[in-house]
Amino acid sequence: MTQEIVEMKNMLRVKLCHVIQCIENGRTLNIEEKMRETYELMQQLSLLTCLDGPLNCVRQAMDLMLHGTDRIEDVFHIEVPLECAKRGRPKFLIPVSVIEFLVDNKFTVKDISRLLMTSESTLKRRLKDYNIKIGNTYSIIEQGELEDLVRNITNEYPNAGYRTVMGVLSSKGHRVQEKRVRDALKYCDPQGVLFRRIERLWREVWTGCNALYYGLFFSMEDDGILDVTNERHMLALHLVFKPRIQQHLDNFREAIYHRPLRTERNKSPLQLWISGQMLDPKWNPNNEDELQTFGMEFGDLIPDEDNVPEAVVVPENEENVDPHVLDNIQEIHDRRSLNNGIDIYQEVLSIINH
Repeated sequence: MTQEIVEMKNMLRVKLCHVIQCIENGRTLNIEEKMRETYELMQQLSLLTCLDGPLNCVRQAMDLMLHGTDRIEDVFHIEVPLECAKRGRPKFLIPVSVIEFLVDNKFTVKDISRLLMTSESTLKRRLKDYNIKIGNTYSIIEQGELEDLVRNITNEYPNAGYRTVMGVLSSKGHRVQEKRVRDALKYCDPQGVLFRRIERLWREVWTGCNALYYGLFFSMEDDGILDVTNERHMLALHLVFKPRIQQHLDNFREAIYHRPLRTERNKSPLQLWISGQMLDPKWNPNNEDELQTFGMEFGDLIPDEDNVPEAVVVPENEENVDPHVLDNIQEIHDRRSLNNGIDIYQEVLSIINH
């Protein structure tokens, strides 16, 4: 009984705060319905604990809100539920309209129970009482029709991912399972799916690795540590940071290989590749050449020589460095840096200048 009262009080608090915020912000659309639900909940709670004072205050406030009517019942048509008249603990009632609204807007049972300040078991009982099944809210749409819709969406939004496609479908009144949307997207736009994944990977490479050095080099220029017009500065930069960037990229690649994919039952790309290769009776797991080709795409994705975009060409540095100096630089480079390699760069630059 105590737990039920606590749940009802929490739910009442949320509803009262929502009504007050609506009034303060001028959002009075359907305010009567919200006030009716709040008052009904207070009336149910008053059967379990004393709420005479707050109940009277709310009645008076609502009388003033609703054009000064003398009888609040005339506006709300309040009826005490039959469940409350029975012996035993009264049933914790949740308006069916509230549940239907949340279910229609794709909230899960866990989310709804949290929003309504009630337990999941109580909510599941109310869903059963109201004969509401979340699985029945998905659209009954043939796969061919779904594919036509997805094709139209991808034509209108060429770079849209599956989540955006699901959002557009939802805005058109179609609630479709994620797997069906993914399958339709792969069928309608397989190349687009692949290229979007590649673009997403490049964004991850940028944020996970390249952006660090991009900002670092600009900062070094601003601080006067790096002069991109000075050959010795550029030589020191290449000697120190090319190996560091390559190592950073190699570590990032290994992390991607072993990162679990939610859409593939938490299997990593490497696990998926091995699983696919093992289906080939000619595959030899001890063949180093095959292992080296993991992650590589062949065929149509390789551009023609005439269509290869211009690459960034790093000019050769004209500074000559004594081999003994390079050995000293290698020893310095192997040391651990305290500030992303800047201290090592400054020490190498000092050696080159002398």
